[in-house]
Amino acid sequence: MPGLFDVRDKTILVTGASQGIGRSLALGLNELGARVLAHGPDAESLAELAPVLGTRPVVADFTEADAAAQVAAQLNGIRALDGIVNNAGIELAESRSGPTLDAFARTMAVNAYAPVALTLALLPKLRLATSPSVVAISSIHQDVPYPFRVAYGASKAALASETATLAVQLAGDGIRVNAIAPGAIETDINRHVIEAFGRDHFERKIPLERVGAASDVLGAVVFLLSPASSYVTGAFLHVDGGLRHSVVDYAEPAVDPVR
Repeated sequence: MPGLFDVRDKTILVTGASQGIGRSLALGLNELGARVLAHGPDAESLAELAPVLGTRPVVADFTEADAAAQVAAQLNGIRALDGIVNNAGIELAESRSGPTLDAFARTMAVNAYAPVALTLALLPKLRLATSPSVVAISSIHQDVPYPFRVAYGASKAALASETATLAVQLAGDGIRVNAIAPGAIETDINRHVIEAFGRDHFERKIPLERVGAASDVLGAVVFLLSPASSYVTGAFLHVDGGLRHSVVDYAEPAVDPVR
């Protein structure tokens, strides 16, 4: 069916687009013909991206209480918004004593509060679009424990609940709300982690036996922004190669069960 996965001419805001998965999504959607509005915490981080996209950078620090209002003000010239990819997020390492109150609050502000505040602040523009879609970039750690990342896991679990709630809440406006939960995805900013542990360490634990690429996430995002997912809302699409199911090391034979 022609146009089933078409995002051409759609106006889409991608948050956290200055690096990592967000940058790859912004560039990928642009190549597919979408009009991409790239958000970042500062103009400098978006300096190289803006000329490629041909749109003005959207600058806001999501740890600030009025960040959503700042973004909305910068989009005054945009009448209708076809999609939001709520990708911005932070992940802070923790000590054995756990996260500090400040670190926990910052993580929740960026990963859990900002997506809701931004979506609701831009609701008038979403309502004017033909088939608006909001996509949250969560993590398999919304479900799978991640030691020494208590705040990160909590924020992603909150984001999952928010996605389901907003999907029901905004359905009457014709706005679809879904989430993608990536697993181990290789980008420029986390490649050193993969190399430090060893690529085979990850490949042994991932049933599909490879580390994910940013293009894997792009494919899922395109699906959720396009007409192909017109009857999909409140859904969670795991892009992890099956990693969330990896309870044992798949490179080793299973121990005989106790009879």
